[in-house]
Amino acid sequence: MKIKVLSLLCFLTTSIVIQASDTIPVGTWEVVQTTIEKYTDGRYNATVYNSVSKVKSYIRCPQTWEVKDSVTLVLRYADETEEIAKYKLEGDQLTVFAPDATQSYQFSMNGEKLTLRITHSYLNNLREGRTERIEEKWSIDLQKK
Repeated sequence: MKIKVLSLLCFLTTSIVIQASDTIPVGTWEVVQTTIEKYTDGRYNATVYNSVSKVKSYIRCPQTWEVKDSVTLVLRYADETEEIAKYKLEGDQLTVFAPDATQSYQFSMNGEKLTLRITHSYLNNLREGRTERIEEKWSIDLQKK
């Protein structure tokens, strides 16, 4: 009998840990730092931003991410606009289905800190008819409010 109870307790504990790793705690998460590593035709530059409003990029970054439930996010931007998006979390991949784009992030969480990583690749057309290939690797650190 003791073995059955102990086995059941171990099974339940494992299930709780697995469920917890497949969710993001409900609440508001604020971006506290954004690091962008930028490769432009092989040239490297890294910039660390402590304010989303100062991020210089073609891609907008939400200032706060409000997790409403296990599938819904409210993304709020520095210009006071917001978008309601759906999301899916599978392992270490967070996929956000926003109205204008779908983004997949590598996701990790350490207590009250959430880190999202994403790579954007695009071409920039220059005046001389040339293009430059750009790759940006973003690391977005969020803190629970």
